[in-house]
Amino acid sequence: MPESLQKAKRSLRSRTQRFLTTDLYGRREVGAFCKEMSDVGDVAIFGGMLRDLLLEGNERFRSDIDLVIDTENLALLQKVLARYSPHRTNFGGYRIALQKWVVDLWPLQWTWAIRSGHVSGKSLADLTRTTFFNWDAIVYELRSGAIHWTPHYVDELNNRILSINLAVNPNPEGTAIRALRMAFTKQARLSFVLAEYAADVLEAVGVEALFEKQQRKHGPVRISAEAMNHFLDSFRTAKAAGNTAPLELCARQVELDLAFPEFG
Repeated sequence: MPESLQKAKRSLRSRTQRFLTTDLYGRREVGAFCKEMSDVGDVAIFGGMLRDLLLEGNERFRSDIDLVIDTENLALLQKVLARYSPHRTNFGGYRIALQKWVVDLWPLQWTWAIRSGHVSGKSLADLTRTTFFNWDAIVYELRSGAIHWTPHYVDELNNRILSINLAVNPNPEGTAIRALRMAFTKQARLSFVLAEYAADVLEAVGVEALFEKQQRKHGPVRISAEAMNHFLDSFRTAKAAGNTAPLELCARQVELDLAFPEFG
């Protein structure tokens, strides 16, 4: 493995361990929860938290945390979770509200792509093949410290190229909104295939209808109708010109440097 990738993994381990062990913003409660779940099975952090720790570091991450547990003892898992009064999610997981953080937890075999038969999942490493977005295809196993990601993950993240990893998904509208949201808030450059996917969804549903659905579901909207129309205009212009380069919707920030300090 190239030294740059080894350094990126060392740095991510350091940032993750720092997150799980510090009292700042109540993060230690997440570490304690993960430790408790580790008594039931092997636990991994999955997707967005790891992506954001690489992109932005510890200080800016405030979102929900996705965990996956590899266990066959679902009865024990439910018993341990009972004291947290978890809510079942739309796609088969558990949502747990800690004092300051929200955690979504799935048994490995209950994750949508595996349960639906789109991916054969036998280990936590297989989760990298289950995500719609390439940026979410990253897994950190807590017990072993192993990190799994797709072959070009670091290069694609470094170049801010957001693309499709697994096309099938249960929520195309939500996926399209997420793609645009990452383009505007994380300076993601949408691959042509992903931009075309999002444009097809917006055109099929209609911008105003999708905007109203966001209002009903989320209250404050995630992407404005103006932003959606701006994306459609940009994509149509690029497509008409035969331009299949990644679509950039706002000025890029300085390129991400994954050779960040070990304990940054």
